[in-house]
Amino acid sequence: MEGIRLYPNPVNGAEVTISLPEKAKQDLPVTLFDGQGRSTMSTSIPKGNAQHVVTTSNLVNGLYIVEIETEKGRFVRKKIMVMH
Repeated sequence: MEGIRLYPNPVNGAEVTISLPEKAKQDLPVTLFDGQGRSTMSTSIPKGNAQHVVTTSNLVNGLYIVEIETEKGRFVRKKIMVMH
């Protein structure tokens, strides 16, 4: 899925928004990994939504990989920097 955006980046507040180019046709799993490759959070983008807000206030400052599983079972990975 092309055109997935995460903003703001760097994340200076308590939330990051995941924006899809079109509404999700099914629930899309989302996992955040820290710099050590550990899963730190799991959520999903609900079917029918084109945006999803993820709360980052419980994450420590640092670089994270956001992994989104698309409808076709492929994974899209994006980096975000969390700076409270």
